[in-house]
Amino acid sequence: MWGCPTAESSNPGPASELSCPAEGCSDRIDSTDAEPSGYGRIIRNGEQVLSIVEEKDATEEQRQVTEINTGTYLFDAAFVLSALKGLNKNNAQGEYYLTDVVAAAVAAGEKTRALCVDDPTEVMGINDRCQLAEAEVLMRWKINADLMLGGISMTDPTTVYIDNGVELGMDTLIQPNVHLRGKTSIGKNCIIEPGVVVVDSRIGDGCHLKAGSVIEESQVGVECEIGPMAHLRPGNILKGKNKLGNFVETKKAVLGEGSKASHLTYIGDARSVETSTSVAVRLPATTMVSTSIRRPLRMTFSSAVILSLSLRSLSAVTV
Repeated sequence: MWGCPTAESSNPGPASELSCPAEGCSDRIDSTDAEPSGYGRIIRNGEQVLSIVEEKDATEEQRQVTEINTGTYLFDAAFVLSALKGLNKNNAQGEYYLTDVVAAAVAAGEKTRALCVDDPTEVMGINDRCQLAEAEVLMRWKINADLMLGGISMTDPTTVYIDNGVELGMDTLIQPNVHLRGKTSIGKNCIIEPGVVVVDSRIGDGCHLKAGSVIEESQVGVECEIGPMAHLRPGNILKGKNKLGNFVETKKAVLGEGSKASHLTYIGDARSVETSTSVAVRLPATTMVSTSIRRPLRMTFSSAVILSLSLRSLSAVTV
């Protein structure tokens, strides 16, 4: 529903009960809120809604009403088009109020009614940044609660930020201050430590993402260890059982199964190639593996090779 970002589309609630069986009638969805400030009040006589009064136009008595207008309506088209022509700006804000159509319907002898939702947070409006932040907290809790009920563990769900649509496998543990964004999927039995950020990436089963690591637009195979403080820039493919340790950065790198870079290493535009007699590649500290900036050729190295010299720069060659 427009203006109600916390409403759940999978739960039509009272909207499914709305109808206009009689010519000229109008229906709307409203809510009861203990703090109704800023909202129009529903003024009724039993089932019949007499009017909707905006707060700036309301009397002190009307402001005590806690049934509020959510801005969701169902009108008979012919009647509302006619009623709109009769609206005026004789109000505190000098504006045309769509809500005045309700009073016009009553004056014309038409039926009006309001249906009240059970959870007022589902139809809360956003009028300032404080309310926007409140809505974000509510949405984040709904997402995290659904995931926890589905078998995901969170140490502190109030500090976990997961976009709607992110997929997580059973028995994965998410620790505080984790951000999972965009089209991200996390496998089963993973551990995601504090401060990890994953964007548009696929993480396989049994992975351990350690504190402060960032993964962007990459594919990480099963049973990999990433970090702490590793950065996978876009375009990486880790085939599985890989280890990228402290302060390792990769970009457009393809690492064969079992290849490792323990710490302080940059791997850019590189590929490890598996052979029938191979062992895993292990890159020591302060190693740079990349292609030439001027000649963007792909660096490949056999997984039977161990690069053991510090401060080694390899560019556009095959080892």
